[in-house]
Amino acid sequence: MQDDPLADFCLVLEGTYPWVMGGVSSWVHGLIDRIPEHSFYLWCVVADDKTTQKEMSYELPPNVVGIEYIPLVTRAVQGSSNQRNMEGWVQQLPALLEILIDGSTEHFASAMRALDPLEPVNPEALFARPDVWQILLDIYQSEARSESMLDFFWTFVNSLRPIIHLLGAPIPKARVYHTISTGYAGWLAARASQVTGSPMMITEHGIYTKERRIEINQAKWILDRNSNREGPERELPYFRNWWIRSFAGLSQAAYDSAARILTIHYGNTALQIRDGAASDRMEVIPNGINASRIAEAVQAAFPRDGDAPFTVGFIGRVAPIKDLITLIDATALARLQHPDLRVRVMGPSDEDEEYAESCMDHARRLGVQDILTFDGRVNVLDVLPHLDVVILTSISEAQPLVLLEAYAAHLPVIATDVGASREMVFGRAGEDQSLGQSGLITPIGSPVATAKAIVRLAKSRDQCRSMGEAGYQRVRRFYREEDMIRSYRRVYDEILNQGVSV
Repeated sequence: MQDDPLADFCLVLEGTYPWVMGGVSSWVHGLIDRIPEHSFYLWCVVADDKTTQKEMSYELPPNVVGIEYIPLVTRAVQGSSNQRNMEGWVQQLPALLEILIDGSTEHFASAMRALDPLEPVNPEALFARPDVWQILLDIYQSEARSESMLDFFWTFVNSLRPIIHLLGAPIPKARVYHTISTGYAGWLAARASQVTGSPMMITEHGIYTKERRIEINQAKWILDRNSNREGPERELPYFRNWWIRSFAGLSQAAYDSAARILTIHYGNTALQIRDGAASDRMEVIPNGINASRIAEAVQAAFPRDGDAPFTVGFIGRVAPIKDLITLIDATALARLQHPDLRVRVMGPSDEDEEYAESCMDHARRLGVQDILTFDGRVNVLDVLPHLDVVILTSISEAQPLVLLEAYAAHLPVIATDVGASREMVFGRAGEDQSLGQSGLITPIGSPVATAKAIVRLAKSRDQCRSMGEAGYQRVRRFYREEDMIRSYRRVYDEILNQGVSV
């Protein structure tokens, strides 16, 4: 282990804080900032070195005692080719493949401990060994012989390369490892916990395996050729199923190693259990925000012109999972019934620049570029006073912070029926539900339903105001930042006192 200062908590992050803006990153920043009595070390999985060459999107709080990043894609793969060292990796390879193929973590802990003293291995040299080739060939013959052997080889290599690369990363010292997802970050945290004996915990916002399934189903880089398999495990073409199985295996390793498994809304718990999480370690801690800060900023803004066009705001990353194509299509339809309409897309577009450009091209093709603008990164406190409604057309969400921010500004929302959106709009039960409806819910991928929702609110400012008031009361009573922080302080104290991994 490296000689970093001992931190109370090592936050293990993937593709988010502190370089990438978004709901999860805002949550992480708030958690660190609001718990100053604990020290934090940031262990970040990033796509490549380019990510860290950008300016950080957040100023690190003073209780962050260190940061280290691990790029999944590197220009030069380093690693020892020492024969004894290489044989140690080969010996543990079957345990890694058990996880990816069958989700079995029976030998995970012993493999992590056996690999820790070894030097990092060069994956290319590992895959070139005849004994590793035989392992690969056995798998191919047992379950993929109808597929191209060449395609199988490269799928196998490409799925194993980042996993092996992460196993060679030095482990920062910490009393607890807290991963903010499963997947690659969860894999790192599970490995660190098993090697060091320090406990680990998980907080899932979106369910990692669900989001990877969506991406893999849509991916154009996966070859589908001969996939005439039968049975529930072979409904997808083989190579898509292979990638899904590998991510599910990484998540299983994280769940099995975690002392505590947290999420932000009750709808996620069934998905976590389906993916192998132990129900007796689970707890729901809803997101919370400082609603007063937003409400004060809105009140301090100049009164909005009553003749201003009805303005719909999307605030978030410009990424495929946000399904902005549906929003653009809905804008074109809504304009036919409500010409006095403006739509603002506000958020970073550098995560998937090709997708962002395709969205802008689509807006131009539909002729809505004059009423739908891409405004880039914004400060929500600056833009919320100028909106009439906040919209989300995502195909997957957890408990979107942007909806809570809209409520704090007395704004109604339009959101797809994903994650916690429905309970955030209608209330969970009892007093929450009695507050009334704070927005409209639409089906995933439905421009027609989305357009109808926009027009409905555009034609009824009274309904906008009543829904916005219901949302404001909801966020003030049931989604308070102080409640969330109090719960995390309790969980942190409990796991620190536990002091050993499961």
